[in-house]
Amino acid sequence: MAMPQNNPGRVPVFESVREGFAFIARDWRGIVPLALIGAAALAPLQVWQQTAAARQDMGGVIGASMLAALVNVPLLAAYFRRAASRGEAPLALRAGADEANLAGATASVAFLGFIVATVGALLVGMALAALLMRSGADASSLENLAPQEAAAALSKALGADGLLVFFTLVTAFAAFLLWLTARLVLAYPATVVEKRMLIFSTWGWTKGHAMAIAACLILVMVAALVLTWIAGQPIGMLIELALGKGTLATAGTPANWLFSFASGFLGNMFYLPAYAATAAYLYRGLRPSA
Repeated sequence: MAMPQNNPGRVPVFESVREGFAFIARDWRGIVPLALIGAAALAPLQVWQQTAAARQDMGGVIGASMLAALVNVPLLAAYFRRAASRGEAPLALRAGADEANLAGATASVAFLGFIVATVGALLVGMALAALLMRSGADASSLENLAPQEAAAALSKALGADGLLVFFTLVTAFAAFLLWLTARLVLAYPATVVEKRMLIFSTWGWTKGHAMAIAACLILVMVAALVLTWIAGQPIGMLIELALGKGTLATAGTPANWLFSFASGFLGNMFYLPAYAATAAYLYRGLRPSA
C-alpha cells in the first residue's frame, strides 16, 4: 500500500482533528454497518461492566474493558486501512494478519500501561498513606465507608494543603500517562499499514510532538463525546418513554440493553473512526521517508 505523506514532520492539531471527522463525513455509508456490528458485540460487555461496577467488582470491570478493546480491533484495522490509503483500501472487516498484529500491539501497549498504572497507583497510595499519617488520621477507618463518605472523610483528614499535594501527584501521573499514550499512538496505524507489529519502532517518530499529539487525541475524544451526548439524549428519552422512566440506569433491564446498544453504536460511529483517521493522518505526516 503506497503511503502518501502530509505535512511531513509536523503536527497541525486542528487540521489533524478535522481530517478525523472528515473521514466520517466521506465514508459514513461504510462506517454505519461496521458501527452496528460493533455495537452488537459491545452491548453485552457494557452491560456486564455496569453490573460489575454496581457490585464493586473491579475484576469484572477490567475484564469487560479488555474484551471491549479486543472487539474494537477489527473495526480499527478497517478504519486504519481506509484512512491511511486515503480511500483506496476497501472499508471492510477482516480476520487476518492485520487484525492479529493489531491485537498483539494493543495487548503489548495495554500490558505496558498496566505496569505503569500499577507502579503509579502504588506511589500515589504510598504518598496518600504518608499524608494521612502526617495528619494523624487512621487510614483503616476509610476502608468500610461508601465511596462518597470515604471521599468526604479523606478530604477532611488531608486538609487543604494535603489535598493540594495529593491532586498534584494524581495530575502529574495522569499527564505522564497521556504523554506515554501520545508517544505510542502511531504504533497502531503503523502496525496495520506496514503489515508487521510495530510498537517502540514508532517511538522516535513522535519525539518532540507529544503535546501536539495529546491535544489531537483530547480534541477528538471531547468532540466525539459531545456528538454522542447530543445524539444519545433523544434516544434515551424515547427508550424511557417506551419502557419506563429511570430504567436506563439499572444494569440488565431491557431499557439498559437497548441504550447500551445505542451508545455503542454512537461511540463506534463518532469516536472510533475519527480516532483512527486522526492517528492515520499523523502517521502519514510523522513517519520518516524510507
